[in-house]
Amino acid sequence: MDQIVEKLKSKINLLAIIAFSLSAITVIVLSSKKPIPKTNEPVRSADTYIPDGFVLVPIEILNSKSLDSIIGQYGVVDLYLPSANPKEKPIKVAKRLKLLRAPLNPDVFAVLAPEDRAPKLVSIDRPFIAMVQNPRASGTKIEKIKKRRKRIFYESIGD
Repeated sequence: MDQIVEKLKSKINLLAIIAFSLSAITVIVLSSKKPIPKTNEPVRSADTYIPDGFVLVPIEILNSKSLDSIIGQYGVVDLYLPSANPKEKPIKVAKRLKLLRAPLNPDVFAVLAPEDRAPKLVSIDRPFIAMVQNPRASGTKIEKIKKRRKRIFYESIGD
């Protein structure tokens, strides 16, 4: 019986030594890691990405929730204006614009547009529908928006 107790004590002592050694090694490793210094550098704003001759135009997108599932920070889109009449096609406003999600608020979008064409986008005070394009597509183009003529039909009721 004494032999069994002695064997148990030696095994417990061995386990205690192993546990103490692992604890010591863990403390040494964790304390040797240098903390990452925090910088007070502000988050880069989107205006740092604008190439010469272009402007960043904030836009409202009707299908922005759908875009959340499709694109990340950047994408290439065609912009359309939805028609008030469901039987009419939407109007294409721009082709292959670079779309940027705002770094400080990911729910806000802007498009990179040529500086001379941007006023046409800004003059539209309605939300757009964005259709995602191949990101390797090139050749941004702002379309000429044709104004639809309104027609009023009069029907005379018989006398």
